[in-house]
Amino acid sequence: MVQTKFCGYQKGIGGMFEDVSSEEGSGEQVYHLWDRGMRRVLDPASIEALVKLVAKEMEVTQMAQTAAESFKAEGIVEGKRDTILQFLRFQFQDIPEPLNQRIAAIENVSDLDALLKQAMTAKSLDDLQI
Repeated sequence: MVQTKFCGYQKGIGGMFEDVSSEEGSGEQVYHLWDRGMRRVLDPASIEALVKLVAKEMEVTQMAQTAAESFKAEGIVEGKRDTILQFLRFQFQDIPEPLNQRIAAIENVSDLDALLKQAMTAKSLDDLQI
């Protein structure tokens, strides 16, 4: 009797692994890869190479997602800084360079949000607590 057990699926390579016991109790295992509807028998070395490829693909995907999240966060911080500086320039025309530099150094989104609220109610640049 042939027993089939689902072992894993990796969309990136377009296939599904199966672990098939050819005879009950024989312990002999044959690995198959379903690839685009075709069943292919794989030797252990090919399986090891394929598993390494899948792991590398997953690592690259994770790195790309992490980089994208980092760029998004940087963009949010940059946008908030620009909004604050534009608002202050509109309200008070000239912004001293030291104040500009202090605002440019703020990395925390919450701090930038608080500063924007201060800028919206400030009567003068001295009212800002930076």
